[in-house]
Amino acid sequence: MTVGEVQKIFDACACDYTAISQIGAGSFGTVWLVKKHSLDDQLKAVKFLRRSEEVFNGGKSSWRDVEGVKLYARHNITHQNLIKILDTRDTGTDFFYCTDAADDASCGKGAAYGLPECLCPL
Repeated sequence: MTVGEVQKIFDACACDYTAISQIGAGSFGTVWLVKKHSLDDQLKAVKFLRRSEEVFNGGKSSWRDVEGVKLYARHNITHQNLIKILDTRDTGTDFFYCTDAADDASCGKGAAYGLPECLCPL
């Protein structure tokens, strides 16, 4: 996915995000650094899970993970050791959820650039 493709998905969902760059990728999807406008343009992380034959129809564990994320977000679970899910969206072709970025942007080497230390755009 490109920044433009991600932004089209956000726009179609009426999300208040602006895609900045991809910061991670794996077998289940991609992670993007975004600005969330309703939170004063704070940097957040959005993980996209692409609905594909192998991931969703052939892999029951992947579908169970998506349902687990939805359930977790719906119950607004808070604990000091768990990251809060701020938003989930299911477009039919994509599932994505928004969380705080992994590090606090006010510390570390990335702070000078407004980025959490562990986030390195790909």
